[in-house]
Amino acid sequence: MNAGAAIIQALSKFGYPCKPDRYKGDGKKYFTYNYADERGEDYGDNRPGCIKASMQVHFFLPLDENCMKEKKKIREALFRAGFTYPTVTVLQEKEFNIRHIVYECDITEEREE
Repeated sequence: MNAGAAIIQALSKFGYPCKPDRYKGDGKKYFTYNYADERGEDYGDNRPGCIKASMQVHFFLPLDENCMKEKKKIREALFRAGFTYPTVTVLQEKEFNIRHIVYECDITEEREE
């Protein structure tokens, strides 16, 4: 399973839209995700055995909502799905009345030849 599919599966229980790169819907809460970096790992005979994908998962919600419990549940859901334990940055986009929570984590993907 690739990193994007693993993210969608891990976050599906929250019931919010989850899209790569950009969400164009009307939901007040939603996820987006992107690859921050990809690199080969587990080299043998000068060939990578797998790909390490560094991912960013973004959770957007109204600025006035308390997000502490949900923030922790999302972090744990990603970790249980096989990602490294995410680092979390909480941002406020006051001009849009949005809280933007960024989860950064890694996962290993199979390499396709």
